[in-house]
Amino acid sequence: MELVHRDRSWRLGREGEELLRVSQWAEVRQMRWVEGLPLREIARRLALDVTTVWRAARQDEARAQRRSPPRDRRLDGCREAIGELLRMGPRISAKRIGSLLPANAPLVGERTLRE
Repeated sequence: MELVHRDRSWRLGREGEELLRVSQWAEVRQMRWVEGLPLREIARRLALDVTTVWRAARQDEARAQRRSPPRDRRLDGCREAIGELLRMGPRISAKRIGSLLPANAPLVGERTLRE
């Protein structure tokens, strides 16, 4: 009997539920319904809680992961000014661009300007 070692890289969802990756969900369903393993054995092999294994085994589909909406970049308002500076002198440094940006531009470091 081969033991499958898995890390506990899960996070808590609503009301303290563990959220499984799709691969973990599929593995639980495979072990339960194809191999016929008991829930406790699956939980032990995958280092998961028995309740989490029970929920995953009875779900028909994996829970969709929620993604946060894309955020604006810090320099979105200054893109045109930065582009104009680069057209004037393509070899201008990030430090120089930062000093030439308008006064209403956010304070950012060289690293942010290089991106």
